[in-house]
Amino acid sequence: LQKLDAKGFEKEKVILHVGAGTFKPVSTETIGEHEMHTEKIKISKESLQHLLSKLNDPVIPVGTTSMRSLESLFWMALRLLNNKPDFNNVSQWDPYTMDVPEDFTPEKALELLINYLNSNQLNQLTGATQLMIVPDYHFRFATGLVTNFHQPKSTLLLLVSALIGEKWKEAYDFALSHGFRFLSYGDSCLFLPENI
Repeated sequence: LQKLDAKGFEKEKVILHVGAGTFKPVSTETIGEHEMHTEKIKISKESLQHLLSKLNDPVIPVGTTSMRSLESLFWMALRLLNNKPDFNNVSQWDPYTMDVPEDFTPEKALELLINYLNSNQLNQLTGATQLMIVPDYHFRFATGLVTNFHQPKSTLLLLVSALIGEKWKEAYDFALSHGFRFLSYGDSCLFLPENI
């Protein structure tokens, strides 16, 4: 982290209380039948403001939990816009079932959350997410991902596939053929979508 600081990279912290469900393999016939676990999120108003000021720069979460936390912010804001009383609890299918107004941008989402915190004299946003990121997901904040190599049939591998498409197979083949270490304490990789 000190080396990144020295090179001018900026960072923010988000908290996602990871449950054992993160590592639960997908064992259903289709992904639509898989039930995602719920995890608690915390992010400071200051971090939201910093993110808002950097939306034109690359935003690279470190870890799939950071990615899910970051992306959940958009859906919390959309739920708030729709006056959901439990706006800060994101369902796993919200991104695939909710209508997003054409003018509802990531910038507007963050502004809405910050205004909510200001109106309620709060310094941090808390909530929970079941967000499941699968192929065809439209990323709202993240422009890349630093993560380790995940096991087959995991929601984590689905997330990587959603970000970089079929290229995940080439990356994993390379990792396997070069003796990379897999899972939580293994080697990591910077994944960027081809359109960046």
